[in-house]
Amino acid sequence: MLSQIAYYPILGKPMIVWGGLTAIIFLLITLLIPYLGNKGIIKNHYKVHAALAIITAILGLGHALLGIIINFF
Repeated sequence: MLSQIAYYPILGKPMIVWGGLTAIIFLLITLLIPYLGNKGIIKNHYKVHAALAIITAILGLGHALLGIIINFF
């Protein structure tokens, strides 16, 4: 059942592809937050960075879980 979710097509690509791209985008944004905070563009950048890091970890773990399920089950 979970492999069906991983291969569910969204705009012609499997859901696992979109999950990986989303995780990479959130990772890059998370890396950019301290730079923007030091420039004074974002206030409370520590809280924003921590929240985005948690979201990125959840997205990455979900993507990894779907990949493991596809390959091993």
